Amino acid sequence: MTTQHTRTLIQQAAAFIRQNDPHEALGLLRQARTLARDDPALRAEVLLHEGVAQGCLGRHGPALQMARQALALHPGVEGTVRAFAATPPPGAGAALAADLAALITPSPSPPNPRAGSADRRRRLMAAVVPLAVVAIAALAYYRFGTAPSDVASARRLDIERIQENVGVVIVSAEFTLRDGNELVLPITTGSCFAVSQDGLLLTNKHVTETRSTIPDVLFDAGQRTGVLRRWRISVCFGPAGTDPLESRLLYESAYHDVALLKVARSFPRYLRPARRFRPGDTVYAVGFPGKVTELLNEIDPTDFWTRLETRLRQDDLDFTTLHRANSDYQATVTRGVISGNREADGSAWVQHDAVIAAGSSGGPLVTPACRIVGVNTLKHPFSEGFNMALTLEQLRQELAPFLRFN
Repeated sequence: MTTQHTRTLIQQAAAFIRQNDPHEALGLLRQARTLARDDPALRAEVLLHEGVAQGCLGRHGPALQMARQALALHPGVEGTVRAFAATPPPGAGAALAADLAALITPSPSPPNPRAGSADRRRRLMAAVVPLAVVAIAALAYYRFGTAPSDVASARRLDIERIQENVGVVIVSAEFTLRDGNELVLPITTGSCFAVSQDGLLLTNKHVTETRSTIPDVLFDAGQRTGVLRRWRISVCFGPAGTDPLESRLLYESAYHDVALLKVARSFPRYLRPARRFRPGDTVYAVGFPGKVTELLNEIDPTDFWTRLETRLRQDDLDFTTLHRANSDYQATVTRGVISGNREADGSAWVQHDAVIAAGSSGGPLVTPACRIVGVNTLKHPFSEGFNMALTLEQLRQELAPFLRFN
């Protein structure tokens, strides 16, 4: 298990190196170095990747020294050295690529003083041409190769922008009680995010459609009989957004787990779709697993209303405190890596390992540049230990009457 964990850390670090994020790579490699202390082959791999990450930071000397130590520790890393030399990551530079190639290129034989000038030229060309080819390939890759994805366009997530555009969704039922008082019960929570300047928000349909479970009469045989007055969907934006905005439910998809809300608020820096993403890219899952969700999760969802009535009669749940903690309105951000793209249930999904929890459904999966990769959906049946996000491109035509992605 330790070996597999170490290899996973090395693979993730390699992805960060390719994304020109050497600082993140070095953090993972420090963990891997501790785990690999008893395995020379893994230690060599860790040391080599640390060297390349240092090279991406402009530290040419230490990078080359670590590469030499890795080869001396275990010659099996020669293939990895060759790969980095052939296609160096952005930031490594052609000089480091050439020096890495030189480490695994046999030294030319000493010149024969009796050989003619033609022989000397051939030997010189044999030594120089491979290095020139590597250098040209490195420059071509850096200048004309695959353009950096949105993931590589920013190193740190703009938390202020996330707080402006990602909100917590609270679906509530309002009852009029026998004594004339009103009772507001939040029945589920989720997350949403702004996709237009004029207040359009995306979330999961399974968050909004819980309104259909609300009974017309509450405590029919009990002392506190209540009659449903209306349901509502409120949205709060943090970090201290304790004053909820009432939203209108514009649309629920018949094909995908997505719904569209509208609030009376402007979002000047709303979130836009990612231009491109691929396996190995860094992503962030954003959502709101706060106190509202924790209290509601104490109630068995298969028997929600029966258990809720019992606990209310016993004064075991106090819903008056649900909207008073600012921490409930602070978005939780977890980092992960895209592992692949999948088709399931007639929808296209991005599979990733960023941790999400109850209350995160409907929140965005974003790149470090705050570009949307997809809509997070908690515990999809096809997740197999990973998490899934609905891609936006498949929604473009369906949502065209309300929204134009740009």
